[in-house]
Amino acid sequence: MNRFRALSAAAALAALAGPAGAAISTLDAAVVPLIVVADIPAAHVVSAPSWLDGVAKLTITRANGTFGCSGTLIGAGDWVLTAAHCLAGATSATVSFAQASGAPILSAASFLVHSSWNGDLENGGDLGLIRLAATAPASVTRYDLLRDADIETIATATLAGYGISGNGNTGSNSASYGFGTLRSGLNRLDTVYDFIPGSPFAYDFDNGLTAQDAIGQITDGLLQDLGFGNDEVLTAPGDSGGPSFAGTLLAGVHSFGATVGPPIDIRDNFVNGNFGELGGDTRVAFYSRWIDAAITPVPEPAVRVTLLAGLAFLGCTALLRRRRGYR
Repeated sequence: MNRFRALSAAAALAALAGPAGAAISTLDAAVVPLIVVADIPAAHVVSAPSWLDGVAKLTITRANGTFGCSGTLIGAGDWVLTAAHCLAGATSATVSFAQASGAPILSAASFLVHSSWNGDLENGGDLGLIRLAATAPASVTRYDLLRDADIETIATATLAGYGISGNGNTGSNSASYGFGTLRSGLNRLDTVYDFIPGSPFAYDFDNGLTAQDAIGQITDGLLQDLGFGNDEVLTAPGDSGGPSFAGTLLAGVHSFGATVGPPIDIRDNFVNGNFGELGGDTRVAFYSRWIDAAITPVPEPAVRVTLLAGLAFLGCTALLRRRRGYR
C-alpha cells in the first residue's frame, strides 16, 4: 500500500486528465464520470423495487446547459448527497428515484458545496448537498453513512449510478446507453489516493487479466486483484455524485476517472471507460461531521421561547435567575 501511495502522485496525476490533455480541474459531470460493465449493460440495470431505489437521478440546470449526475438520499429524506463538481454553477435541479410505482420528481430548494472545493480535484472536498423542496416519499430508501475514517479499503463495494454505459473492451457508448438508467455492479476499493486531501478511494476496472490490473501493476503486484468477472463495473459520465456502498452503508461518492494509458489501459490514453482504467470516490467517512452538521435541523428561536415560557409556567423563573447569577 505504501508503494502505491508513493507512486500514485506521479501515475495518477498524469492520468487525471481529459481528452486533449485537459487539466484535472476542467473535468466535470458532462465530461468524465457511468456504469461501464464487464459484460452487457442490460445485465446491470436495477429493477424496482430494490434496495438501491434511494440512488437519485439529478437533472441540473446551469447557464450553459443541462447536465446529468447521480446522488444518494440521506438523513430524513430531504437531502441528497452528490459531488461538488455536479453543483458548480447550478441554478436549479430536479431529483428523481427509480420506483415500481413511478419515479417521483422533486425540486431542489438549495445547494451546499463543501468549503474546500475550488474546482480542482487535487484539492479534495468534492462533495455537495441538495436540500429537497419536499421530503422524498417514505417508500424511497434512505441510507446511513460509513463513519469510520480509518477504513481505506472495501473488499466488495456496490457501485451505482445513472450514467452512460458500455463494455470495458470498447468503453462508454452514449448513443446506445445514454444517461438516465440506473445500473449497478461490484468493485474492490483497493486503497486511497493519499496525495489528495481526504484520501479518496482508489479502484480499477479489471477484466481478469494481470495486464489490465492497474493498481496491481502500479504496486508491482502488492495490491493485485483481478476483479469480479462479469459483475465488475467502473464509473463514467453521469455517474458523478453516485454512491459506493459497503454493505448498505454509503462509503464513497463517485468523483473522477483516471488512466495510466496503454498497455494497462486496453485502448488509449483517455478516460473513456476501458478495462485498465481507474476510478476515484470521495470518502464519506472523512467528511461525515460536515454532512451531519449540514443536514441536522437547528432548533428555531420560537422553540427556545416556548421552552422558557413553559419553565416559567411551571414556577421555575426564580431558579433560572439564580443559575444565571453563578455565571
